[in-house]
Amino acid sequence: MRRSDRLLGWVLLALASISLAEGLRTWDKIGGTGFMPVIVGSIFSLLGLGLLFGRARPGTDSSVFQIHQEGWRRVGLTFIAFFLYILTIPWVGYAIGTIVFLTALFNIMGNVRWRNGFFFGIVASASTYVIFKMWLNLPLPAGFWGH
Repeated sequence: MRRSDRLLGWVLLALASISLAEGLRTWDKIGGTGFMPVIVGSIFSLLGLGLLFGRARPGTDSSVFQIHQEGWRRVGLTFIAFFLYILTIPWVGYAIGTIVFLTALFNIMGNVRWRNGFFFGIVASASTYVIFKMWLNLPLPAGFWGH
């Protein structure tokens, strides 16, 4: 097992314990305040344990932070896109802001055409809207057209 896998496994278990503790502390009921932290903590626990106790993969331990010039450009563009997303989401709303952000992010991170990225952005935005706004009743920024 690579050292980076073990390190990530421990980090995920630490984040899982924090999330589970907070979720159980604020637990109201399913769909209540502590529901999402418990789900995230459970998923992180499973992923962390999988990394710690999974089968060893062949290969050598390479540096996690080997990023070439193109990688640094993508990292920078991702931070810029995320910063703009945070700044504009209160005015344009969750649905439109997320579609635009994800379309740009798909294009930045991979060789995805704008049309395909736009389609994936719509699907992801609609899916998360249904989960968080309709099922979990969490408030999302409505933007210039209000609630």
